[in-house]
Amino acid sequence: MAWGLLFVAVCLAGSATRVSAAAQDGKPPTYTALPVRVPMKIDGALTPEEWAGIDPAKAMVLSAGEATARAWAVHAGHSLVIGIDAGDGPTRDEGTEWGQRDGVQVALAAIGQPDQVWVLRGYTDGKFTWGRLAGASTEPEPQPARGLVYRVRAREGGGWTAECRIPFQIIRIRGVGRQPVALHLTVRRAALDRWLTWPAGAGPTLAMGKAGILDWPEVKRWEESILAFEGRDRQNPPPKGALLFVGSSSIVGWDVARFFPDVPTINRGFGGSQLADSVYYFDRIVLPHRPKVVVLYAGDNDIPSGKSPEVVAADFEQFLARVKRDLPGTHLVYIATKPSISRWALRDQYQKANALIREQCEREPLASYLDIWPAMLGDDGTPRPELFKEDGLHLSEAGYQLWTALLRDHLKKETAFLP
Repeated sequence: MAWGLLFVAVCLAGSATRVSAAAQDGKPPTYTALPVRVPMKIDGALTPEEWAGIDPAKAMVLSAGEATARAWAVHAGHSLVIGIDAGDGPTRDEGTEWGQRDGVQVALAAIGQPDQVWVLRGYTDGKFTWGRLAGASTEPEPQPARGLVYRVRAREGGGWTAECRIPFQIIRIRGVGRQPVALHLTVRRAALDRWLTWPAGAGPTLAMGKAGILDWPEVKRWEESILAFEGRDRQNPPPKGALLFVGSSSIVGWDVARFFPDVPTINRGFGGSQLADSVYYFDRIVLPHRPKVVVLYAGDNDIPSGKSPEVVAADFEQFLARVKRDLPGTHLVYIATKPSISRWALRDQYQKANALIREQCEREPLASYLDIWPAMLGDDGTPRPELFKEDGLHLSEAGYQLWTALLRDHLKKETAFLP
């Protein structure tokens, strides 16, 4: 196959997808799945219009002897998409068990927890299985595969290509899409009697001890901001038991010390972040402060990025679970994702995510939901322009005055923090 013909330059956020080789000290190789910004049709064809970084030099190379296959992975909204080129040569389609015929196996596990492995097995007839390998089991137990798509395309002259889209919500690994996970890939070429694996030499089994690492660049995106918070905390430690604000740019722009001069406040907003980022950095921006009340505004950036309302609600569930487990007695206030002028077309999705989060808050005695929508809409039912800056997204001074008044009333009603 002419690999050079597959090199494309579809725009990704950031640089091209990349693979690092195993280090001399025995560390596993790492593959970084960058976010893709173009629609991807899962049909088994690795087309230049959809795939970027498909240069073989930037692929995961699966090998056994002289036989070679290649794979690429991207972060597509709230899913992991993997493309496989199984290489040239004859294809065997007969057989009922894994290994008897050609196919691909994708195995994912939380790092350090190899006893819980999520496994996709796909075959050249387009059929696939999705399951979980737990404990001492040797075969994955079938699991619901809602939203999983797998397609294969036979190549003229022999060989085949495949694509799969695996929603993060069915990969029940905490932080998937944000935190690195263990990845083991196998391509079975039955007619050649070859098991091609990544990492090379890992073997075709589901033992994850030799797996590689699947990383996401978003994990490290906010590291500089978090380090800055930590540096300021060392120089001037904030008080315990404060009113802690966490979330995206609406929190960043809120001068909480000025608007709440009568109580101790801490602002740990980092602009452009998503709800999952607050979950990921919980141990560094929330837990050390032991706040009396946490005010969370996050989720505004999630829907435009392609996440579904259900995924946003699931990320909130993780944040809530951390507060309940690690900060017993702390009250969590979730400010509904706001109705904004620039994102008004997405209002139905925001309202659905808000409704799902509200239901969670109503079940918890130390969680409450602050609905800001009625106060931010005018008589015509659309966002009030005076509450926003010129971009129609970020709050104006009037917007923050309104939020402050709403939050003060809410804290008085739902908590004992304000008299």
